[in-house]
Amino acid sequence: MKKAGENLYINPPLYVDYGRHISLGDNFYANQNCTFLDVNLITFGDNVLVGPNVSFYTAGHPLDAQVRSAGLEYGLPITVADDVWIGGSAVILPGVTIGAKTVVGAGAVVTKSLPENSLAVGNPARVIRTFSAADRDYWLKQRKAYLADD
Repeated sequence: MKKAGENLYINPPLYVDYGRHISLGDNFYANQNCTFLDVNLITFGDNVLVGPNVSFYTAGHPLDAQVRSAGLEYGLPITVADDVWIGGSAVILPGVTIGAKTVVGAGAVVTKSLPENSLAVGNPARVIRTFSAADRDYWLKQRKAYLADD
């Protein structure tokens, strides 16, 4: 492990290629069956939640068959910023950066970098909306109603 923050929880099993190219920020949570192919760096910020069966692939191979059959591979870094939630069975591909406070929907295949404060879903993942103060107000109202029921 390149760096391990505080308050980490990883639900086993966890699969890694090398393990030494992974940096975890504080308050990191990964559910079961996650895969980290860390040929290159995989960097996580603080307060990141990773659902079950999520895969991070820094490794890639050339598209040209002749070059690929010669054994060439490459690795591009993956960066996940602070306060990101990645839903179950998502796949994060080489070279991707996920911006702060972004949510990646379950089953998404992230082929390109995502901006902060956004919701991305699908295959390939697409940003379907950005978050605003209205989202926060809605969830705070829900929380207040929930606590009032206790």
